[in-house]
Amino acid sequence: MDVDSLIKQLVEIDVNDLTLQRKQGAMTIERSFQFGKRIEFTIYGKVIGKGRPHFVRKTGVAITPTTTRSYESVLRDAARHELGDQTPWTGMIAALISAQYKIPKSWTKTKKELAERQLIHPTKPDIDNVAKIVLDGLNRVVYEDDTQVVLCVVTKEWGDRDSLNVVIGEL
Repeated sequence: MDVDSLIKQLVEIDVNDLTLQRKQGAMTIERSFQFGKRIEFTIYGKVIGKGRPHFVRKTGVAITPTTTRSYESVLRDAARHELGDQTPWTGMIAALISAQYKIPKSWTKTKKELAERQLIHPTKPDIDNVAKIVLDGLNRVVYEDDTQVVLCVVTKEWGDRDSLNVVIGEL
């Protein structure tokens, strides 16, 4: 497939072309085009969003928060395990990210039922920070740079346990 036809295909994305399915309580996202290369992994535990860096006034150096660095390390380790001995991909990349949050036990029965039916939405972390931590964490591991990402779909939903499902594919 040449670049022009792929770009045309990406630009003409139709909402009906994305299929959202329930799979063991987690939302999976499928796209009608084929990935050349593909990895998928799930990280169980609290989903962390990209934290804001702190700046040292004297030097102007930006310091990434420890929780961000740790979570990016977990993402890199999971991706390396899936990639095996492959080198970072150089083509256009699609990222499908699904964050699942456990419904708090302290909530009322009514609020729990609303969450189970996805009628109320998870709040923190912001969806853009979830995307940023995944894309930044996989730099130089799965792909050379996150500027290669041309399609990114991120979802947040309530579920049985906290988890982050990541599908990365080369187009």
